[in-house]
Amino acid sequence: PMVENFYRENGIRFVASSANFHLIEAPLGLYDFLKTKKILVRPRADLPGMVRVSIGAEKDTEKYIKTFGEYLDTLK
Repeated sequence: PMVENFYRENGIRFVASSANFHLIEAPLGLYDFLKTKKILVRPRADLPGMVRVSIGAEKDTEKYIKTFGEYLDTLK
């Protein structure tokens, strides 16, 4: 719920899932930004513009949300 709430609050389109990952519509440049912060997500060749984000431990999830938020701040 923590990640899904972040997506909703920031207008990020995602596919809700009960699995340990989400598919999100990634803003342009997000993949590269996260990679520079050592957060790896998987671009989906079969779904252009979408990335798979694995959801891990709470600490890792908090880092992902914080870093994604930093990226969104660069777009303002």
